[in-house]
Amino acid sequence: MIANPTWGANFAGLVDYLTENRDHQVLHFEVVSSVENAAAEMEAAASLNSRAKNKLLHLSLSAAHEDGQLSDDKWLYIVSQQQEALGLDGHAFVVVRHEDTEHDHVHVFWSTISPRTGKTPPKMWFLKKGCATENIGPQALTTEQVARVPEAYRALRSFDFRALARVQDVCRRVARELDLRRLNTPQEAKAQRLKALEREAEPGQRKRAERTGSVPLMERSEEIREALDQRVWQSRSDALAAIGLQLEPVYTGTKTKRLRGLTIADISDPGNKLKASALDTGVQKFGLGSLDKRILKGTPDFKTWWPERKMSSSFEPLQTPDARSELKQDYDLEVAQHKLDQEKRRRELADLRIRQTRELRAKRRALMKQRKNEAIRLKPSERRAFYSRFSQQVRKRELAELEARHRVERSPLRRRRMPTWHQFIAARADAGCQKAGVVLAAMRPVQTVKKTVTATGPKKRLSVPNKEHSKDQHLANQPTTRIPKSKSFLSGRNQGNTEMPEHLAAYWQRHKGGQGRS
Repeated sequence: MIANPTWGANFAGLVDYLTENRDHQVLHFEVVSSVENAAAEMEAAASLNSRAKNKLLHLSLSAAHEDGQLSDDKWLYIVSQQQEALGLDGHAFVVVRHEDTEHDHVHVFWSTISPRTGKTPPKMWFLKKGCATENIGPQALTTEQVARVPEAYRALRSFDFRALARVQDVCRRVARELDLRRLNTPQEAKAQRLKALEREAEPGQRKRAERTGSVPLMERSEEIREALDQRVWQSRSDALAAIGLQLEPVYTGTKTKRLRGLTIADISDPGNKLKASALDTGVQKFGLGSLDKRILKGTPDFKTWWPERKMSSSFEPLQTPDARSELKQDYDLEVAQHKLDQEKRRRELADLRIRQTRELRAKRRALMKQRKNEAIRLKPSERRAFYSRFSQQVRKRELAELEARHRVERSPLRRRRMPTWHQFIAARADAGCQKAGVVLAAMRPVQTVKKTVTATGPKKRLSVPNKEHSKDQHLANQPTTRIPKSKSFLSGRNQGNTEMPEHLAAYWQRHKGGQGRS
């Protein structure tokens, strides 16, 4: 179950979002007369407090797909637990269930201003940061817990303190009670990230490496982390350029682009990329936010530095020349030549198609003129048969010959597939290249899965025996896909008789595996 709290003050706008042009169901409301009047009544209560900014709390609760549709009682129980944890008992609220999406979810909106006191809920005691004890968690301390926890470990906070963590904690607790899918705790999420770091490159990166010959950046994680350990963004960029890599920001949105994250890309192969957050370890994180926190005080962060950055000098990658790098240069040269050749073929094919289209149109016009000239010499009663004969014997045959000649002309310009890196190395090794043989032996073998084809005979068609019809009954009036039933058999079934005509009994025994009765 996923919970998402948002704060605001537009009561009318939220009610319109929940009810206008949406398939919805009102599950419950309190301290208001109806959902239609909820906005006005909540706003009137909120006007009693002029100091509060967040007068409206909107909480969306979404069930997991495997949990299916929850009952109304379960949803109301979940809402009551959230209300108690946030200290909003006695406040006006409305629960609306949307029915226009695949996953089951509800929306709850509370007025944070009490209609009785005109104030927000009172402050509550919470544990201070770094003072976790007794596995209390993010929730407010109870009276017994306040008595046990030292005063230096706790502090008074407003009712909305750490609201997201608290509503998620309630979701986990309720999911255990109701046997629903549970959200991972922060500790479990961290353990999953650490487990992901133990594996090698992703399957997509491995396949790309076999196709292009590029080394997956995850296999160079140690040197990338060492470059990102610099305390200034320009130094990080220079260190990455020294090993042939570069920084690339990731933006979200089309009109108003917002900086979302950071990737590391290979300069010689821009398609070979890696998310900076994929380099996280159990001790250190390498996402954009974490890297910004580790820069020297007074130096610009990434968002400020990126537009005004200085392009690094041309660094030679610090790689020792080996057999693989030499073969990779030959392969890259062949790839570049292949792209030029394909572009030339594409232009020539486009010009050829234009000429062929013009020739085809001219041929059709000539055939139409020929048909017209020959039809004039015929009688009007003979022209219909002539048109059909001309279309089948002359027009269709000549157009087919023209299309066949066009295909032959286009065949030399068809796209030629570039061999993959693995195929390139295998071909060099077969030709006797010792370097290619060494590289091929060190490469991961390409696994090919062949589908097993089972030898099956021809499909058997169901043969339904035909029943003899009476003289006054025509075969044309009987449906061919239905088995005719005898009157004696139908009447016998209605009367509890178990007798069945022989041809029907044989049919049910062969194809249905039964006696014809449900």
